[in-house]
Amino acid sequence: MCVFVVLFKIVAALCRRAAPLGPLPNEDIHLKDVESLDKYRSYTRYLKTAEEANKKTVWWKTYRQYLKQEKDLELVDIGLPHRRPSRIKQLKERMRLMKESQSNPELEKAMRHHTCMSPAHF
Repeated sequence: MCVFVVLFKIVAALCRRAAPLGPLPNEDIHLKDVESLDKYRSYTRYLKTAEEANKKTVWWKTYRQYLKQEKDLELVDIGLPHRRPSRIKQLKERMRLMKESQSNPELEKAMRHHTCMSPAHF
């Protein structure tokens, strides 16, 4: 039974693979006879050949094209919680508010007489 499941997965994976839409890069190079390949003999010839090959349109997508395609998609909010702000930022904001309230004499007087209303009570 286990062998059947493994074979089924392999067959299913092979069925999903489609034939390439065109020739693959470097498909014409045979590694058995490396000496018969054309040599560049200089770096400028290599650069010229590389630039010509770069200008040709190809049927496959490059990594940059995949990234560009992902950026064009609309982002969907799946409801994950937002990232919590830094604890240090929270403490700095709290300290800033405390200093502001301590420097305000009217607020200090209201706090001493228990007549101060917090923003949550408005």
